[in-house]
Amino acid sequence: VKSVPLSRMLLETDAPYMAPDPFRGSIASPMHIPFTARTVARLHGVPLADVLATTTANAQRMYSLDVPPAPATS
Repeated sequence: VKSVPLSRMLLETDAPYMAPDPFRGSIASPMHIPFTARTVARLHGVPLADVLATTTANAQRMYSLDVPPAPATS
């Protein structure tokens, strides 16, 4: 994960038996994405918001999704 540029990364839950900590041993679910994103942010040394914005944009581009941008948070 550390060697993959964020610009080339997607976050997903296709591995049903590889839930992230603290859910290890349970079936993976989309609700676990934030935990994976936090780990990616820590490994890349960037803010969580950067990981979420970049991987969301990557998914939109990859799958040609027409999704309005999320509202800015303060």
